[in-house]
Amino acid sequence: MLIFCRVILGPNGDARFPMQIREFMTERLYNQTFMKLVGERDPSFPKEYLIAFMTSANIGMLTHWIHSGMSLPVEELALLLTRIMYRGPLAVTRIIE
Repeated sequence: MLIFCRVILGPNGDARFPMQIREFMTERLYNQTFMKLVGERDPSFPKEYLIAFMTSANIGMLTHWIHSGMSLPVEELALLLTRIMYRGPLAVTRIIE
């Protein structure tokens, strides 16, 4: 599976694939799971922008991991993704507490 992702997300890969990942993540992970957990807590922050940020961040980190030779174990990558999605990039890097 990782070889497939490396090829498909590489420079000669299918440009539609990240959009397909984004659609899958939006439907399965965010609409069915995440949004049920947090609900509509802040109606002043549009849900579609939150979803766009979160899916792009996940795809970006996955793509970076693949292009950098998958130097981290997949479990560590999953932990980093979870931490940054849960706490946010500024808290994870201790820019803010």
